[in-house]
Amino acid sequence: MIPKEKFVESFYNFKLSLDNDALLMYNTKRGTVVLLESRQAKEFENYLENPKYDSNSSLISELKKLGFLIEPDANELNEIRAWHDKFRKDKRLLHITMLPSESCNFACPYCFQYQKRNKFMKDWVYEAVLNFIKNITLENQAIGEETYVKINWFGGEPLLQANKIINFHEKLKILSENLNLKYDAVVVTNGYLLNPHLMKTFVNLGIKDFQVTLDGNKDTHDSLRRLKNGSGTFDTIYTNLKCIRDLPKEYRFRILIRVNFLKNSLSSVYELIDKFKEDFSHDDRFHIYCRPVYDFETTRNDIVSIDSQILPFQEAIERQRDLAFKIIYELKYKSLGILTEPLPFPAPLWCPVERWYSYIFGADGLIFPCETYIGNTQESVGYIEKDGTIRFNENLYKWKKTIFDEENSYCLSCKLLPVCMGGCKRERLKHVSNKACYWNEEIILDTMQKFYFLLKNE
Repeated sequence: MIPKEKFVESFYNFKLSLDNDALLMYNTKRGTVVLLESRQAKEFENYLENPKYDSNSSLISELKKLGFLIEPDANELNEIRAWHDKFRKDKRLLHITMLPSESCNFACPYCFQYQKRNKFMKDWVYEAVLNFIKNITLENQAIGEETYVKINWFGGEPLLQANKIINFHEKLKILSENLNLKYDAVVVTNGYLLNPHLMKTFVNLGIKDFQVTLDGNKDTHDSLRRLKNGSGTFDTIYTNLKCIRDLPKEYRFRILIRVNFLKNSLSSVYELIDKFKEDFSHDDRFHIYCRPVYDFETTRNDIVSIDSQILPFQEAIERQRDLAFKIIYELKYKSLGILTEPLPFPAPLWCPVERWYSYIFGADGLIFPCETYIGNTQESVGYIEKDGTIRFNENLYKWKKTIFDEENSYCLSCKLLPVCMGGCKRERLKHVSNKACYWNEEIILDTMQKFYFLLKNE
């Protein structure tokens, strides 16, 4: 009998030796974490180092199942590329961002909208996008495939045009009832106009995901996220959230509270997390996560007022991780995916920008390549016609090139590739090195140490 070849270790393993000879492992290709006790760690080590060591133990089988061990002839990089390419070119999945309002009722100093064109979406653009969805769905249906549409209502402030969103979804619902089409939608809103009545209407139309921003406690939030007339907004938003919380549990939705932080607002963010725990931790429809404020190029100069408080990139990531641990510990979250996991989860792309079937439709039908370039007509990648036909221009192709097309050897040889995929495309286009590193191995190992501490103290 020909002896069976042994499994080998995945290139994408991170290993951290712990007290008492235990071993914590994290695999970026699968997003798996395992804690091996001393005896198990020794068995794993022997299996890898001793050519004659054989084991049919459940441990080895489980490590293979979790991706820490792989077949000796496996080509992990090719597998990652195939996964990446399939997702990037999959016509059955449409990512559509709609800008019903490129105007806003707030005057936030760090707003990253490149240019505020103060336009409301034309009626014909809504109809054109519905035609586009219908056309793609019919093409997919003709070859026996279902179409799935993810709609992101963005702005400006999208709820300034709430009635238009409702009208669009009433028509989309009819389309889905008559075609092989499914969809979901998220509304990214400042929350000022999101009241319980509107929430019930949205949920009944299949809009069930929402993101609302609160930048710390009342004083900090109101210093940053003001109405155009200078008035504070915290009380209105927080009251809206509590009233929505009181809706019957049969209204199933998910509200993500995004908390943007600066160097001088961290204590305020910790206070908000405690307040959130008190008011919302018992309701699984509400979640919270934190992100640093970034300095994106715009046509305005508003951000200079807080520029000194924007954290350096690596420090910002470390504070983001600390806040993620705070949320997990306080709210006992087991997992919320990539938003609060201190260890990153694998994804086929950093964001949908590099997908061939991802579109950001401006209020006048222009198509933008990235949310940070909304309003930048020079960076527009095309436009939509009334019948739903998409017309691209030469700007498109630089945005659709990926790290595999670029043969970016640095990224392709990195153990963090499956959770990064080259990072932000906008940043890669800006830098000659084509590098946009969000994490590094040192941060990952340090995070694993803190993760172990969390596990040990559960």
